Order: sequence, then structure tokens, then C-alpha cells
Amino acid sequence: MLPDLGQQIWKISDDGVVAAGDYVWDGERFTGGAALDRAGVALPDDGLNFFVRAITPDGKTWVGLANRDGNVAFIARLP
Repeated sequence: MLPDLGQQIWKISDDGVVAAGDYVWDGERFTGGAALDRAGVALPDDGLNFFVRAITPDGKTWVGLANRDGNVAFIARLP
């Protein structure tokens, strides 16, 4: 059973990685930035919040919004 992942689930990859609202689930619940960092993606150290909105079926490419004072789109290709 999944924990509370926010108001709606955005995408589930073929291997079961779930991107939802402000969180990503892959056996544990993480914020978008923490999940990207855990996956090995180098993130800028400038206080951005990452919100994953879509992932490819293979779970290797994530897209979403990075936000601090406004939204900017991002695409992350996991190693």
C-alpha cells in the first residue's frame, strides 16, 4: 500500500516508481529533490524545490518544475 503521496498521482513507471504531487515513491517517500539526489542527479545548491510531474515508462527520465521565486521546467536523465 502506498503512503499519502499528495492529492494526485501523476505517473507510475513500468518498474513501480511513482511520481506524485510533491513526492516520489520508490519503496520510500521522498521529496522530488531528495529523490533526484538519491538517484544520482547533480542538483544546484541554491534552494530550489523540485516537483516531478512525469516520468518515462523506464523510469530513467523525469520532468517537472523547479520552484523558488517562480516555476522553471526541468528535465533530468537518471544515470
